[in-house]
Amino acid sequence: ADTERDATRRFDFLLHAADPAAATHTLTQEAPALIAAGMIDAVQDMLRKLPADWLAQSPEVAMLRGVMAWEAMDLQGMQDQMKHAARVYAARGDSAGHDLARAYVALAINGMSPIGSPRTDPAYAVVVDAHTAPRTRVIVALHQAWHAFDLADFDATHRHYTELLDRMQDDPDSAHDPALWYQVTPGMAYFGVRALEPLLGRYADGAVRVAGEDYPALRAIGLSVRGGVALWRGALAEARAQLDEAASLAAWVGHPHTLSVYAHIARLICRTAQGEFEAARTAFQDAMAQVSDMTGADGRGPGWYFHWYELRCCLMAERHDRAREALESLRRSTPASVTQTHTGVLRIVAAYQAWLAGDLAGAQAQMRDALLPYGHNDAVGTVTALRLQRAGLCLQLGDLATAAQALREALDGVRLRGYALSARFAGDGLLRRLAASPLLPSLDATQRTTLASLVPGTAAPAMPAPRPVTMEGIEPISPREREVLALLAAGDSNKLIARRLDLSPHTVKRHVANILGKLGVESRGQAAARYPSLN
Repeated sequence: ADTERDATRRFDFLLHAADPAAATHTLTQEAPALIAAGMIDAVQDMLRKLPADWLAQSPEVAMLRGVMAWEAMDLQGMQDQMKHAARVYAARGDSAGHDLARAYVALAINGMSPIGSPRTDPAYAVVVDAHTAPRTRVIVALHQAWHAFDLADFDATHRHYTELLDRMQDDPDSAHDPALWYQVTPGMAYFGVRALEPLLGRYADGAVRVAGEDYPALRAIGLSVRGGVALWRGALAEARAQLDEAASLAAWVGHPHTLSVYAHIARLICRTAQGEFEAARTAFQDAMAQVSDMTGADGRGPGWYFHWYELRCCLMAERHDRAREALESLRRSTPASVTQTHTGVLRIVAAYQAWLAGDLAGAQAQMRDALLPYGHNDAVGTVTALRLQRAGLCLQLGDLATAAQALREALDGVRLRGYALSARFAGDGLLRRLAASPLLPSLDATQRTTLASLVPGTAAPAMPAPRPVTMEGIEPISPREREVLALLAAGDSNKLIARRLDLSPHTVKRHVANILGKLGVESRGQAAARYPSLN
């Protein structure tokens, strides 16, 4: 064992030498890098070989099992293992291990929260100070970024994720740690949010650099994120090249769950946008058949997530027959836990189910309700597509006023964010029908230009840059909201605004959300930039 460089063989030698403590140390030290290399099966095999008593008493093993559960998208399993690790570390008096385990627990709790209502537990809040270990600082910043994103606070998301990347860059160990780069992969939902695009590109470049040729799973993640950025910019050929290589690497390392989400889902979206839906869907389903444990022994597997995006691409291609098949696969694979963690998705699925069953009136009403949890969070084009689809249904039902309102909101969102792909999720045929519909007179000139730019095969001018907002044409801002906006524009945080105006932080958060909605902007920074034009 002392002379063996290969981690898996060294682990076996140590077990044969009846030294489970040294074997456990080797496993927990080497396993995270093995995961980034795509050797998840080897890690699982080593875990199975450990004596049962060591599995129970080692907090390092519990933390590793928590990371494995996270990679498998089993956040409940991650939380359970990390809580166990935190308890054992506390009993040992190991404050550094206790803090890191608690940071992971906080991350898991947030990940299991519905969008718009991220949960926290004070027992697992880690206060970062001068003594906090670098890895713990990074995981805390990742949790803060997740939390801010779920509240659609993209300025804070940008700030925390930038802090995370800066910390990794400044710490020599973190900067070259493939395991940590693999863990801090930005969320799939970050795509479609313009303010986060530079961070996605920065992460992708860093991940590919650290991965080199030795860590193919991490390299594939980096290529997937880089391809996703190109996809949302509309550079489909560039995106396809990156995503094809990522999918090939995913197959090479055995289709680990997290990597498969990025590589295969993004590739399906890209190929569908390129007009290759049937071939793309066949390749996607073939790849999914190779992903192990899609449902999970306890029903918490990630299969439902893949079928959710399969359904969205079926609707993008306007293949309702295929959409019904995807809907049935989604129904069979959705675990009960999703009713707590992804309430917004389930509302949309219910609306699509009514639509595909021919209940247009019920579908459009459910689409209206499904939009509520998302607010201004157009994660992966969800809100824009749903508004356009609702406009199409209301047009069919003869409700031109509701159809026009939904269409205007969708087009304003596309113009604000500048991502045509968000609209293409609604289907190119629907975009053509809307562009030729009686709704056109209800649109202003900018909205008509935006719609024309989205219709395939037209020589429409490029989408205009966002124009300055004035009070004309927007819902009036109340005197209290104007006070909040003035302080927001001056750079005050919600907590400071609450103190200055003698309000609760919750009330300030509600005022900020109302202000963003009335101005039609996504972030506090955009609202602050437009504040002078309102005076």
